[in-house]
Amino acid sequence: MQRIPEHVKLSIEQFIRAIKQAIGAELVGFYLYGSLALSAYREPLSDIDFLAVTAGELSEEAVFLLECTYANQLVDNPLVKRLEGNFIPRWRLLADGEFACPQCDEGEFRVASPRDYNSVTLYSLRNWGVTMFGPPPEQLLPPVDKRAVMRTMLGNLLFLQERMPYYAENGVDLQVFGVLTLCRILYTANTGDIASKEQAARYAIARLAFPWRELVGQALVVWEKGKYDSGGNLAGCEELLEFAKYMKGLAEGKLKAQLLNG
Repeated sequence: MQRIPEHVKLSIEQFIRAIKQAIGAELVGFYLYGSLALSAYREPLSDIDFLAVTAGELSEEAVFLLECTYANQLVDNPLVKRLEGNFIPRWRLLADGEFACPQCDEGEFRVASPRDYNSVTLYSLRNWGVTMFGPPPEQLLPPVDKRAVMRTMLGNLLFLQERMPYYAENGVDLQVFGVLTLCRILYTANTGDIASKEQAARYAIARLAFPWRELVGQALVVWEKGKYDSGGNLAGCEELLEFAKYMKGLAEGKLKAQLLNG
C-alpha cells in the first residue's frame, strides 16, 4: 500500500465502502492496476485503473444502485472521476469473447459497456495488482498463459499501426500516447514483461537509433510535465508514421518468436 498516496487510498476506500453498501456480498474483490500498481502514478494526470470482481451477474436493481452510488460519489468524492474500470463476474474473467459489463470511464457510469479487459490486464493484476478488498489477486484471478499476453501485444501493435495516422494528425496528447504505447510494446517484445509508459520510454531511449531516441525523449518530457511547451505537435505526421513503422520492425518478429516459444 506504500505506492498509493494517502489521500488517494482514502478516496478509494470510501468508494469501496459505498459499493459494498449498494450491492453487499456481490462484491468479492476490488483491485488496482496500471500506474498505481507499477509505481508510475502522477497527480493529477494518471487514471486510477481498477477491476471490481462480483460473485455473479448483477441484477438490474444492483446495477441501478451502483449507478446511483457512482453519481453520489462524484459529488462527495471528486477523485472518483479518475477511476476507470469494470465490474466483472468472477466466472467471466476467463472469457476471451466480447461481453458488456458495468463500467466507470472518464467520469461516467456505463450500465453495459464493452469490457476494457484482456490478458495484459489480467497478467498485470496477478503480478502487481494492489488488493483494496478481497483475497490476493492470484487467489481470485485465473492464471495467465504468457502466449496470451504476446497475442494481445501483437494485436496492440497492429492496432497502433492502423491508428497512428489518426494520432499523428490530432494533437500532441494522442501523439505522445502512440509513441509511448509503442515503447511499451517493444519492452514486452524484448523482455516478455510489462512496464509503465515511463519505464518503457527510458528503456527505449537507451536502445533506439537516432533520431528515434530523441523523439521518445520528447514524448517522455511531455508525459512527465503534462503539457507541451514548444507548440501543438510532438513531431510531423510523416515522422511519426516512420517511427511507428520502425517500431513495428523491431517488435513484430520478437513478439511472434515469444508467442511460438511460450
